[in-house]
Amino acid sequence: MTAHYDGVGDHPGLRLPAASDNATGVAVVLETARILAAGLPAGVGLSVALLDGEEVGALGSAHHATQLRAEGAAPLVINVDGAGRLDGAATVEAGGPAHRLLALLDQAGRHTAVHLAAGPVASDNRRYGGAGLAAVGIGAGMGGYHSPADTPDKVDPATLAAIARLVVATAHLAGTTPARLSSSIGDRR
Repeated sequence: MTAHYDGVGDHPGLRLPAASDNATGVAVVLETARILAAGLPAGVGLSVALLDGEEVGALGSAHHATQLRAEGAAPLVINVDGAGRLDGAATVEAGGPAHRLLALLDQAGRHTAVHLAAGPVASDNRRYGGAGLAAVGIGAGMGGYHSPADTPDKVDPATLAAIARLVVATAHLAGTTPARLSSSIGDRR
């Protein structure tokens, strides 16, 4: 699980608080890690990377993805980029060999009643996908991001909880055998 903790930043005389982009993503990853630490399915590990440099070329994730590839790791990467306000559906963008991860996320969305829609999530997920890792970016941002309007009072707590439930459910499903997963997805269509 990943999220970037840097925001667009400050300009002289202008404060850009970065509540949705991306304090909310960090909050979701931390809460999800806390929940999952209590017990993941057998064979499922958990790694958390809180990244910097996303707003200036996704430098943190580029470095981390390179490290993972050099170690021969092949994790399923879920990057949360904004959980400020769920407006109908969370946006999902896949990269790399993400077919299985997308199937898990789809099933988790159905289980948690979080609607998903394909769309651009221009964030760290692209660096992991570009490195050949299975990656998805999840975004439920809100209007006003990258501006002084990106303030904590506009963040919807229900959105934070919904995206956290989605990520927790996806991680739990990752422990399901591929045959059982295929059968389960086939039964829902």
